Amino acid sequence: MIRRTGTTLVVVFLAMLVSTSATQAQTFQGRVKDREDRSIATAMVRLLDEGGEPRGVAIADSEGFYELEAPGPGTYRLEAARIGYKKFVTAAVSATSRGGLYSVSMTLDPAPVALEGITVETQREDTRREMDRQIRLVLGVSPSALRNSPMQVNAIMAHARDGRGLSAALQRTSRLGLTVRQTTAGPCFSLRGQDCLPVFLDGARVNRSLLDQLQLEMFFSIVLVTPADGVSTYPGGALLLYTEAWVS
Repeated sequence: MIRRTGTTLVVVFLAMLVSTSATQAQTFQGRVKDREDRSIATAMVRLLDEGGEPRGVAIADSEGFYELEAPGPGTYRLEAARIGYKKFVTAAVSATSRGGLYSVSMTLDPAPVALEGITVETQREDTRREMDRQIRLVLGVSPSALRNSPMQVNAIMAHARDGRGLSAALQRTSRLGLTVRQTTAGPCFSLRGQDCLPVFLDGARVNRSLLDQLQLEMFFSIVLVTPADGVSTYPGGALLLYTEAWVS
């Protein structure tokens, strides 16, 4: 059993695709660490169903702990990813009892990030092409056809090096009148003063109260969809955040 206290475990919920009652939920919790038993903070943990589709997303806290709920009974895998480490996917876990608590910790191996080199650039370009292909499948249109071109990993990293967060980076690059308002519910991204855009991380809806806690370095591609783009998947527009793990 994992001990949780208000000071040592701050669980960050990013999204749940289906809501369940607390008394009936299948809850997964655990710790993300390295081979030296050091906590890996801000690791992204995804709950995948039998088809590999994300059913929930969480971010590990400063001590590597995470917690998320499954949308219902079923067989799931947990995936942990963070820049500088190899992605880890667990064996299948059968979560069938209502109100069940499943303790799953994960150990990640290091994967140093090379900043320069032809091989690295080639791999990154291959990932970018696959990312564009997958986004095109989701949107039904080419990302390059959107009114605002997606922000790719090189530009994202440049903003991160300059100390900017997600809100600042988007405001500097959007040409479509994107504004950010700080509210009690979290940052509100809106186009020309309209309603707050929904935000999705690797396809899962993100609670606005958690957006300021996301590190810009997590993302490989950031896509702003506007109502004028005519995307039937997001007719009212959306902000789509994708990590490299989404296509790997």
